[in-house]
Amino acid sequence: MREDRLATDDEKKLLVQFSGWGELANVWNLEAFAEYGEATAQLSPMSAEVERWGKRYYKARLELGELLSDEEIERASQSTLNAYYTSHTVIKAIWQAVVSMGFTGGRMVEPAAGSGHFIGAMPDNLRQQSRVTAIEKDTLTAQILGLLYPELETHASGFEDVQIQLESIDLVIGNVPFGNYKVYDRHNRDLSDLPIHNYFIGRSARLIREGGLLALITSAGTLDSGSRKFRQRLHREGMELVGAIRLPSCAFEQNAGTEVTTDILFMQKCVASVRRFSQFSYVGTTTVRTIAPVDEETEIAKSIIINEYFAERPAMMLGEMFLAEEVGKGSLYRGDSQTLFLANPNELTTRLDGALTFLPAAIFKPLNRNPFGELGRMAVNGYAGRVNIKGRSFTQSLIIREYETLKAAFSALLRAELNAEADVVTDPLRQALNNEYYRFTGCFGKLNKNRSIAFLEGYDPKFLMVQALELIEKGKDGKDIISKSAILTERVYPLRPLSVVETAEDALRVSLYECGRIDSAFIAAKLTKTISEVEHELITKRLVFRHPATDKLIDRDTYLSGDIREKIVQARLWLDQKPALQANILALEAVMPPTVPLSLITFQLGSVWLPAELITEWIKHELELDIRLRYNDQSCAYDLTVNNPYAVKNRSMGTAERKASDLIESALNGRSVVVTKTILDAEGNKREVKDIEATSQAVQAQEVLQELFIDYCRTNYVERIEKAFNDRFNGHVFKTYHRPQVAHYPGASPFIFLRNHQFKGVERIKDEDTMLAHEVGTGKTFTMISAAMEMIRLGRLSKVIIAVQNSTVRDFARAWQTLYPAALIYVPEKSDLETTNRKRFLQRIATNKFDGIVLPQSFLKFIPSDPTAEEELISEEIARIEAQGSSSREDQRASKKHIKALNKLKLSVEVRRKAQADRKQDDILHFAQLGVDGLFLDEAHKYKRYGFHTHRRNIKGIDSEGSQDAFQAMAKCRTIQRKGGRVVL
Repeated sequence: MREDRLATDDEKKLLVQFSGWGELANVWNLEAFAEYGEATAQLSPMSAEVERWGKRYYKARLELGELLSDEEIERASQSTLNAYYTSHTVIKAIWQAVVSMGFTGGRMVEPAAGSGHFIGAMPDNLRQQSRVTAIEKDTLTAQILGLLYPELETHASGFEDVQIQLESIDLVIGNVPFGNYKVYDRHNRDLSDLPIHNYFIGRSARLIREGGLLALITSAGTLDSGSRKFRQRLHREGMELVGAIRLPSCAFEQNAGTEVTTDILFMQKCVASVRRFSQFSYVGTTTVRTIAPVDEETEIAKSIIINEYFAERPAMMLGEMFLAEEVGKGSLYRGDSQTLFLANPNELTTRLDGALTFLPAAIFKPLNRNPFGELGRMAVNGYAGRVNIKGRSFTQSLIIREYETLKAAFSALLRAELNAEADVVTDPLRQALNNEYYRFTGCFGKLNKNRSIAFLEGYDPKFLMVQALELIEKGKDGKDIISKSAILTERVYPLRPLSVVETAEDALRVSLYECGRIDSAFIAAKLTKTISEVEHELITKRLVFRHPATDKLIDRDTYLSGDIREKIVQARLWLDQKPALQANILALEAVMPPTVPLSLITFQLGSVWLPAELITEWIKHELELDIRLRYNDQSCAYDLTVNNPYAVKNRSMGTAERKASDLIESALNGRSVVVTKTILDAEGNKREVKDIEATSQAVQAQEVLQELFIDYCRTNYVERIEKAFNDRFNGHVFKTYHRPQVAHYPGASPFIFLRNHQFKGVERIKDEDTMLAHEVGTGKTFTMISAAMEMIRLGRLSKVIIAVQNSTVRDFARAWQTLYPAALIYVPEKSDLETTNRKRFLQRIATNKFDGIVLPQSFLKFIPSDPTAEEELISEEIARIEAQGSSSREDQRASKKHIKALNKLKLSVEVRRKAQADRKQDDILHFAQLGVDGLFLDEAHKYKRYGFHTHRRNIKGIDSEGSQDAFQAMAKCRTIQRKGGRVVL
């Protein structure tokens, strides 16, 4: 149970021992967790790898599942990439160096704070004089951090998602994550291509002020990388290296259970371009040792290459540089990686103290400012001027205070309407807003076209939102006329959809929409008839059918769709008792497709609709194997386990390189068979190349197995295959949509006649999200317009946006006005699309009621998408990748390396999607706040490249990358669908 209180001292003593999830990557192995639990419960056998996992981790995983939410588990799993915390010895040394350099307090940031080990070791006098911002991505760890140090400004998010004013920080300190993966920072896109450790350093360098300090632990690759680009970037941005200490691989072994060589970087941003430490060059590298190969014919010489700073100052390296394979330890990655080896780890503290003496002292100069002042926002007292309005003089501070009161009243009413508060709540708020509006405009003039209060736009970026309380129209004389917007006089977010009912069909559809069912009393009230009269009319017109068992009314489109065979069987069971059900049977038989015979059914290994037991029986018969075949619905992949892989037929029916069971599994999963071989190239290096002959033999053997399978099935499984195919593919009928018995929809021009397919398109849109895949010239424009007007008329939608090509905006609006002459259509003027006016136009959408809003495609992309929808899309894709990863081979299930690789893949997909989501957008209301519940996207091919993830590579003509336009459109569509609105393409 979670309690809303501070941690006690005893609880803090326990919390401070938490050192991250890095060494516990295996505990999050979902496949092993599921299989061990299932095998234990059913007393069934399990693999040795899973059994070992279970003995070590299963109990802990159960306890964590009870304590953590799904989101916390996902964040913890992702944090295994880098959640290794720093020893107290190293942290204490860093603080000692920072104090020696002259830091006495100020604005401080720890960008990867963990549970607060650096903050816990911070000297008390510094903590009292510092404003500390701590950032930690793992939500559970961030909660621990907040409990240990409640006085901090803690952010439970990634460094890339926290905005801090540039050049405002005195000290950035901590241990950054490191690895070859990346994050996406929309505000620092040029840093998003850097490895994670270099990103943290580059972003931190931009935060510190001139004279500010950076004290960070990072991968040795930051200084030793063969590419100088990042170090050159730091140098150009004024970052001087004032000192660096290389820690041996044993420095983190005891505290975090990992061996890795790291550097402590001490850097300072130069003041006024004056470089005080130019003698400490750190851009270049140099070779300090070359290792001769054992076999000169097959191997090449290996070199130890380090940064020039360390080459000139070996005392700053607390050990000796080796290859990891030379000393048998010291690398998270490969044996040929470089590592700093310290033979006697007990010497670490002494060597570290000695290195500290070589660092410069008294180089930091504190600023005369309050470190606890607000960062990055202009205070009201920054506006000390006066303005003259209508012959009276007012201070800007007074106008700002009155403006804030008006904005608060506006925001209160908007929130109430968006939350669907009753009129008894919104009416007083509307009156209060009117009072504040008249008070403000009476003293200071209108909100728009008023130069006297133009400074408010600089004071508050939301001033444009408040300006939307007024509409600007051109009068007959061409002059601007300013009037109140609709929200000052009426509700613009309807409390309850208002429905106009003229026919029984209208009443039926309104009942389904507003009540979620067929409510005979509701329909009777709408049509001013009795319940028996409306039910008889609905049944006679075949608008509804009675359920055979319950007599419940079901609408026509629902009853005559779905599993038709099952519905006929059910109706016949009750026919003797209810003869009226004959009408149901006749209607169902009229739409039921005939059974498809086996002779017309095409199938093969890999047809996922075939029963798995059928394939299992054939493999056991043909190859005499003991197997287990499973199909994963999430990853859409088969997993074939062979307990006797060296059976005679398994080898004889395969090839020298591929057993028959391997070829069958490849066929089941649609994977191409490729056999490779190892060769030595001209330089003597080993390379994997395709073995053409062996691949051809394997493909031929696979084709033979396919033919044997098909022949066996056509001989032995006729009925089973026919049933499986027809039950899955031929027993379902999609809803049929009928033209209503009217010549025109209500409100439409009597001089324009829609065609049958247009009427059906409108009816489908009224019922479900739709794609109008019609040819050019078939009238999609009138179909979309009619559907939008019908949805608004029936109260199913309240505000519709139709996005069309830029060149067709005016034509589309004219077509709308022609088809519905009385419709109120809002179309942006050319000036509305300019940068300075777009926000005002957006606010008019949010605060007014229109029958339709026509936007050019180029403007739609400037409207920020709902962040929740974007996160939802990214989370869904990551979940799909996790499902694919969980279906990996048996020998991978307990692999720590496999779990980390999966987390790295998930993170890379998240980064790619965030980059796809990021584009230039107006920084004000996002899409979900506009009150739009209908989105029609014309010329939808513009949004077709959404992108996808696949394990299959090198498929010609398939582009898995996505476009920003497509991702933005998908996020907006998801927002509409979450509201229960309508999306039309």
